[in-house]
Amino acid sequence: MSRFLAGLGTSVAASEAEAVDEALASALARLEGLTPGLAILGTTVGFNVHAVVKRIREQLPRVPLHGLTTSIGLLGARGITRGPNGSLGVLLLAGEGVSFGVSGSPIDAGDPRATGRHVAEQLRDRLPSQPKLLLFNAAPGAEEGLLAGVNDVFPGVPAFGGSAADDSLRGDWKVITNDSVHANALSLAGVCGSLRCGGALLAPYSATRDSALVTQADDRCLLTLDGEPAANKLREWLGESIADQIAAGGTILTQSALAPLGLRLDTGRGMHYLTIHPAQIEADTGAVSVFARVNNRQRLYRMHSDPQRLTGSVALLLQRALEQAKIEDHEVRAALLIYCAGCAGAVGDDLHSALQEHLGVLGDAPILGLCTFGEQGPAGNAGNVHANLSLAMVVFGDG
Repeated sequence: MSRFLAGLGTSVAASEAEAVDEALASALARLEGLTPGLAILGTTVGFNVHAVVKRIREQLPRVPLHGLTTSIGLLGARGITRGPNGSLGVLLLAGEGVSFGVSGSPIDAGDPRATGRHVAEQLRDRLPSQPKLLLFNAAPGAEEGLLAGVNDVFPGVPAFGGSAADDSLRGDWKVITNDSVHANALSLAGVCGSLRCGGALLAPYSATRDSALVTQADDRCLLTLDGEPAANKLREWLGESIADQIAAGGTILTQSALAPLGLRLDTGRGMHYLTIHPAQIEADTGAVSVFARVNNRQRLYRMHSDPQRLTGSVALLLQRALEQAKIEDHEVRAALLIYCAGCAGAVGDDLHSALQEHLGVLGDAPILGLCTFGEQGPAGNAGNVHANLSLAMVVFGDG
């Protein structure tokens, strides 16, 4: 049996140096002297991310680093951790008989699939064997192409992760690619060796009977549904809550958070609805931008959920991750939680107590939770997918 250890440190200290020092001291204390094999970093944009990474590198100069910026704060069994200046968390993984690697690169806007392939090839060369799973962090915008490139190199390997976020959709997000910080990049980490690990991707919504055919789309922009401007169809489904945006244009993230669009996928194990978050209406054309790719002739369904389901689904997500990893809750040595920032905004302060309730079964296992602007994970035969308004989780245990 392998020996797998993990340590988590968080901080809301006033400065980047103080926050990093406090978080690393707490995380390292849990490793019983083992050298970290991987550091996973989550930080809000209130901190200077370049200064954070520089400070971490001073203390852990050779430890692979993988991370991104998170919205709202850090999530875990204690609820939501956030401070007036920012929140920072570091999850350190270490083990005997376990190996990690990290690779990253800025994204080629003209060919994100090539970027995904390049980063995956670099990672493959740094790993001693086929990874059991991949951890995926990217800037919002081209996740589908990046995942396709990763799959070219690692077919069948599950990839879990989230898209970098900020606090106001201004594009302040950052991706940490080992020792660099970029606004538009991909970071990929691999986990190999004799450990048990697994994860799940969950869309906490149900499909209604309402649907529409995509009659004209351009990547992440819905132009027409059922042959009419896409905004008209959304007005049928969302009502007068978006009347102002249809008249003058504007964002509809809040109005559509509990009633997004869904693309039905046959996973080989039943149907999975890939949730897609409508973002902005263009008044002149009635086009609707979304946070995931849509294609002509696809059928989109009106989805539905409520705040209680969005919070309660944390328990179901954990259950499915445990099943995939083939471990019991008391055997979990570490966990990584990805929770959509749109879902977090829809449930508000109720998320804090829900995390305490549903993650408390893991005892004192280190849990790093991040609020993201996109979520990635496997959906059966459909492979690794990019979704919105979803939850993902990975759990780690001894081999």
